Amino acid sequence: MKTLCTFLLTLVLSSIALAQDIIGDWQGELKFQGNSLGINFHINATENGFASTMDVPLQGVEGYKSDVTTYIDSLLTIQIKELGIQYQGKLALKDTIVGNFSQNGMSFKLDFKRGSTLPNRPQEPKPPYDYVMKKVSYKSTSDDVVLAGTLSLPKGDGPFPAVLLLSGSGPQDRDSNIFGHKPFLLLAHELTQSGIAVLRFDERGVGESGGRTSEMTMATQRGDAQAGINYLLSNHQINNTKVGLLGHSLGGILAPKLAIENDIDF
Repeated sequence: MKTLCTFLLTLVLSSIALAQDIIGDWQGELKFQGNSLGINFHINATENGFASTMDVPLQGVEGYKSDVTTYIDSLLTIQIKELGIQYQGKLALKDTIVGNFSQNGMSFKLDFKRGSTLPNRPQEPKPPYDYVMKKVSYKSTSDDVVLAGTLSLPKGDGPFPAVLLLSGSGPQDRDSNIFGHKPFLLLAHELTQSGIAVLRFDERGVGESGGRTSEMTMATQRGDAQAGINYLLSNHQINNTKVGLLGHSLGGILAPKLAIENDIDF
């Protein structure tokens, strides 16, 4: 019995040691057709094994959840099914993973080293903020998908004029994160400091919103935007005669359509 317990303890300690080898931030550089693309994986331990997320800063992808993350016999496997991505690599050294990245039938050599390549953007506002930020959620008018967002409110009692930010075709989070920049965070910061409340939200399948990115159509995005308008018009802290829309790309196409159908001031 004592020998068995010692053996089991050794297995547990070995598993913990192996887990520590792979947990953390990993950065790699995918090279193809003369181009270079930085990719980050963030690997965590869970009760059921491992979980991971992916960042591609130059494409505005941050915190994209993987469907499969396994680490068996020093072989790391990560799958993101919706994007057709699979990565498999062997832990060659304590700080190096050697492997291949494949997407939709194309395969590329891709090695990772410990660390992260997320860029520093000094123009981003940092807390504490001179206004109130509230996490909010509401259902799309096109289906039952629950959308999550942030409502920024100027200091004071209100009611405040308000603007809904509408991003382009997805997937975009509430900051409209793209190429490592967060333009909607900056817009919300400047407008709220100027006395205008701002609502911005994660598109379906992104961040804290429900649904899947693959479900997105012009109709669903219109319903998602309409739900944001309804939220502002029914909020007692908002002046419902002073609600506006600000969008770009697809959001700029939807804004005038929605303005015609609603009591939109600007």
